[in-house]
Amino acid sequence: MCRLFGLISPIEKKVEYYMLYARNNFKKQSERHPHGFGFGWYENGAPKIKKSGEKALESDLFDKLAKEVSSQIIIAHIRDASDGAIKEENSHPFSYENFIFAHNGTLHKKDKIFDMLEYPYNKDFTSDGIDSEIYFRFLVQNIKNEKDVILGLQKGIRKIIYLNIGSANFLLSDGERLYAFKYGRSLFYSLMEDCLIVSSEIIGRDKNRWKKFEEGLLLVVDKSLELREIKIE
Repeated sequence: MCRLFGLISPIEKKVEYYMLYARNNFKKQSERHPHGFGFGWYENGAPKIKKSGEKALESDLFDKLAKEVSSQIIIAHIRDASDGAIKEENSHPFSYENFIFAHNGTLHKKDKIFDMLEYPYNKDFTSDGIDSEIYFRFLVQNIKNEKDVILGLQKGIRKIIYLNIGSANFLLSDGERLYAFKYGRSLFYSLMEDCLIVSSEIIGRDKNRWKKFEEGLLLVVDKSLELREIKIE
């Protein structure tokens, strides 16, 4: 298993508190998820990715990014490797065009997904072609074919569920919205005054501020913090 963290806000925000200081902060969670980390965010509308194969708990780079990254949309990930070597290239998040993506879970028989990829989504992987990046490319392919993010995600997710090959939690952004999906792993969200946070585990002392995702729920949140819940079966 891995761990996901996502934030979206009407204003630029930092995630230092949730990464380093809160109860059950993201860095502490890396005790059980030691195989790399990464941050994805947007600057002037363009995606930025910084990641490492290091254990977040022992990384100065993790601390630096946790303190410095500021954006309206931030996705962070800590890895517990199940496919591919422990190294920077296989750490999450991944990017493609303006999309940022991170996955929690293992998709067995990834070749079944790869075989559904069309050109150019089956080329030039930034990882070793691990299950998570193949999953990401498959979702992007469906988004592009449908010419709509939500319709594309619904279509792609239904195909993954039909294959019944593993856990498929993810966070994805197109630079305008945050999309969070739960299938097979824990996921929570908390709507605050100036941001919405999605996390694999509850962070902070106030558990009542968090809502648990239902299985198969796709949560779509824009920068005005308008929420849309879509059940996918």
